[in-house]
Amino acid sequence: MKKAKVSVRGLVKRFGTTTAADNIDLDIEDGEFLTLLGSSGCGKTTLMRIIAGFETADAGTVTIDGRDVTHLPPRQRRLGMVFQQYSLFPHMTVGENIGYGLRAQRAPEPDIEKRVTEMLALVQLPDLRDRKPGQLSGGQQQRVALARALATRPSVLMLDEPLGALDLKLRRQLQAELKRIHRETGTTFLFVTHDQEEALYLSDRVAVMRGGKIEQLASPQDIYLQPVNEFVADFVGDVAFIDGIHDPGLRVVILPQGSAIPARLALPAGPVRLAVRPENVKIASPGADTVPGVVIQVAHQTGTTIYNVRLASGQEVKVRSLGLAGGVDSPGQAVHLSFADCHLAFGT
Repeated sequence: MKKAKVSVRGLVKRFGTTTAADNIDLDIEDGEFLTLLGSSGCGKTTLMRIIAGFETADAGTVTIDGRDVTHLPPRQRRLGMVFQQYSLFPHMTVGENIGYGLRAQRAPEPDIEKRVTEMLALVQLPDLRDRKPGQLSGGQQQRVALARALATRPSVLMLDEPLGALDLKLRRQLQAELKRIHRETGTTFLFVTHDQEEALYLSDRVAVMRGGKIEQLASPQDIYLQPVNEFVADFVGDVAFIDGIHDPGLRVVILPQGSAIPARLALPAGPVRLAVRPENVKIASPGADTVPGVVIQVAHQTGTTIYNVRLASGQEVKVRSLGLAGGVDSPGQAVHLSFADCHLAFGT
């Protein structure tokens, strides 16, 4: 494990009867991209604001670079901030916006000009130094905000849903840019989002939050493939829960209506709940290891087809297929499903 850049211990924050941070412990490693992921009200933004010094915790400590900053104001924490609203100064040029923090620090003018040039190159806007924010697109404004935050060489760059106001295509372009900039600068990034795909794509580690607690802190791969509980499995990516009875002798999970799903996992005997991802279910020819169902909905998404299928037990699953699966193209068609041997299982 790398040296911790930020350490949070026993953090508690309440707003009336709502606990936004419930005794949180967290280490952010030096140079990593860590994302706080969760739905509105889970406490992710409150946690970031406490680390940044914009909120005061009711209990606990915050340490940055080994220094206790719990009671220090934001300006003494050496942090950069990028928000969803870019907050660029409309009367200043791009270059003046980027150099603003350095001028506030009374850096020499030649050093400021050099750093502004470096930042414009980093965010790939070298020709826009003299434009005003009102002359820029949303994506360009976001890059300028990012350059301004990085110009002062912050110890940690904090990004609070910075891509939320952009359209999908531009968001994906800037996600790739954020990964590149993180790699090139080596700066520690703390990112807040409610977008699961964004968190999995960008991050070295993801902290999934609920009710002021961190439910799981792990790599994107482990968050997706090895969630610690049903909440994380359900929150991160598509999943269908199928209840049944595991028969270890037959190595199947028997559904309420008598059909069975092969279960080669080491499951306990008795009631279990399988969490099934759409990519692990296929429409197949009838066979001993398939489960019958009826298509109730068909949707198309950028080269893939999503089928909602109701099983004879009344439970529903999703199937993700490249193109049409076996010519199935409309609701009401009877199908058979095969299940890959990679289900998650939870006790009931």
